[in-house]
Amino acid sequence: MKKGTFYPQILEASMQENISTQKVMERLVPLGMECVDIYTGNIIEEGSKHITKLQKDFGITTSSVFHYFEFDYKKENALNLALEEVKLHLENSAEVNSPFFMPVPVIKYIHKDNFEREECAKIVLEYFAGVSRQSSKYNITTVVENFSNTMSPYSYIDDIKYILDNIPDIKYVLDTGNYWFGGTDMIEACKKFASKTVHVHMKDLAEKEDGRLDICGRRADSVAIGEGILPVFEALDIIKSNITDFSAIVEINGSENVLADMEKSFINLEKER
Repeated sequence: MKKGTFYPQILEASMQENISTQKVMERLVPLGMECVDIYTGNIIEEGSKHITKLQKDFGITTSSVFHYFEFDYKKENALNLALEEVKLHLENSAEVNSPFFMPVPVIKYIHKDNFEREECAKIVLEYFAGVSRQSSKYNITTVVENFSNTMSPYSYIDDIKYILDNIPDIKYVLDTGNYWFGGTDMIEACKKFASKTVHVHMKDLAEKEDGRLDICGRRADSVAIGEGILPVFEALDIIKSNITDFSAIVEINGSENVLADMEKSFINLEKER
């Protein structure tokens, strides 16, 4: 198991601490950081050469590239436009040597009923299938994670099963925190999809009435891994029993002390390794 974090969090920590990106990495690499998940926008803004040089300087790799965007699926030609756009992102992902590409088409519509959500799910499935076909040309595997907001039809266990059953080449990214917002048992999902899991987003939560994360009527703060309410290490043990070559990516959302939370997370992960 490799340990890593999100490149946008490194940039956020740099801004919060008023230090360079390099200084942030100098603090995290000795704690065991070996890889980073990168946002598609980071590659466009900074350039693939800058990112690969930074990685080479610190001896780390790209664990995945994720493409987070609002998918206006009701708009005419939305599906074709989204699939056309992804070509550039896959080329960039190949340039930073990413093994995985994770599209995150966020749905902002409030579905009127289950039928409308199911129709949305069919279009999102077409999108994932199209991305998977394209990514294979770059020797990149398309992956899908369980999303936090249940408006997006890849948030419940049945949603993930529908996608994995219908797109044989797609793989699964377990997000240890996102299921909580939709009221799903994360460990049940972890066991159910263990054989398809290739990557893990490590997220832990502290439930609070005024939590910074306010999703699906539940509120929580994102905290260092192992310091919240979620059985994150139990989930890791389940994954380890099925696969050893994967990355556990520390995810901290909305924290005022991102660097400190990342450091604590790496220390706690090392204790459990």
